[in-house]
Amino acid sequence: MICSMTGYGSGKSQAGNATIEVEVKSVNGRSRDIRCNFPRDFLLFENAIRDVVKKQLSRGQITVFLKYNQENTDVIPFNKSQVREAVEKFKELAKSTGLSPEGNLDTLLRFLSNNNILQENFSAEKLRAPLMKATAQAIKSHISSRAKEGAALVKDIKSRIKTIDKKNAEIKKLAPQVVKAYQKKVNSRIEQLKKQADVEFDPVRVITEIGIFSERVDITEEITRLKAHTNIFVKTLNKGGVIGKRLDFILQEMFREITTIGNKCNNAEISGSIVIMKEELEKMREQVQNLE
Repeated sequence: MICSMTGYGSGKSQAGNATIEVEVKSVNGRSRDIRCNFPRDFLLFENAIRDVVKKQLSRGQITVFLKYNQENTDVIPFNKSQVREAVEKFKELAKSTGLSPEGNLDTLLRFLSNNNILQENFSAEKLRAPLMKATAQAIKSHISSRAKEGAALVKDIKSRIKTIDKKNAEIKKLAPQVVKAYQKKVNSRIEQLKKQADVEFDPVRVITEIGIFSERVDITEEITRLKAHTNIFVKTLNKGGVIGKRLDFILQEMFREITTIGNKCNNAEISGSIVIMKEELEKMREQVQNLE
């Protein structure tokens, strides 16, 4: 399976009357960069979440979002033992200072709220299991998203590699015409000079010059290497896995061979094919940079 580095996934689980939602988003990147966007009370889980993500995702800029939603209830949550303790301390303080321990509920609630006694103690550790469950769901959904986009990218890339192979085959057929055209041009020029200046030319020297030109524009090796690169490229695609960097390297080698062919051959048809091949390569490079 080949995955894109761009994807999205989400997961959800219940923790009592609370809901934990985890979202995993990613975009392409040269390596693996994991970022966690958690509420403060959940920061202690960051390393554990990172370890889970590392086992599943190899490349990309990955962001994990966590949402914790507490359902509203009609019952006021408070710590009864702490409330009783606070009231007793108020009474002791009043007695020790000779004041009357009078007050009302509004005063008591205001004090308790300011000192975080109204809320039951928040135990994030109790949420570890549901958090991991939601994270596992989000990563599974995320991988499915990346795989779907990766399949679409591979399909597009394979169609472009076929175009390059086709143009390479066309260039192979046109290559001999380059030397023939040069030879015809030289012979025509010689005949023209003979008529103008009545000069004799050494046929051996002419053949030698044509031979030198033939070696200079010979693209047999480049055509062969380019075909070898496209074969390796397709085999790597078919193998699957984490192959983005390897494919990018192969594309660089293909670009080098195509550029050399274009520089050697001064032929309009070949130049046209070179332009098309470079356009396809550029599009393929953009696609490959999104593969994991």
